[in-house]
Amino acid sequence: MTRSRVRRIAVALAPPLLFSVACGGSTTTTTSSGIPAACDVLTRDLVTPVAGSDAVQHRTDPGLDTYPNHCTFTSSTATVQIVIADWSQIGYPAGQLVPGIGDEAHVAPGGILYARKGARGLMVAVTFLPGTDPGAKVAAEKSVAPKLLAKL
Repeated sequence: MTRSRVRRIAVALAPPLLFSVACGGSTTTTTSSGIPAACDVLTRDLVTPVAGSDAVQHRTDPGLDTYPNHCTFTSSTATVQIVIADWSQIGYPAGQLVPGIGDEAHVAPGGILYARKGARGLMVAVTFLPGTDPGAKVAAEKSVAPKLLAKL
């Protein structure tokens, strides 16, 4: 990493860190609409039971994706990705209703779980290596979704 890249990162991180220290709070960030940043919600402790201890978090530039508030962890056996936005922006497809998760939850035909808590929406996608039991994908999504919704 070049010195100028390190300096840009340090400059970008300084205001949130100073705010956190000055306010005595955590470094949790929110979007302009007050929704928690996806990578603050999807944490290693939630991913490890699903993807394993070698999972690595990937943060992307919010301007480069259709869903700017998303986070991804990848490991040698799985990928776990979430998107958090207003429910109206999630745009979930029709799917099987899943009772007991949030105010409303559906599993889309492709196996991605969409859940709502109040006006906020969450998309959870778990992908395993080929050959993994197809039911394991949805089971993993169902197990992590309530924990993620609790952070919204």
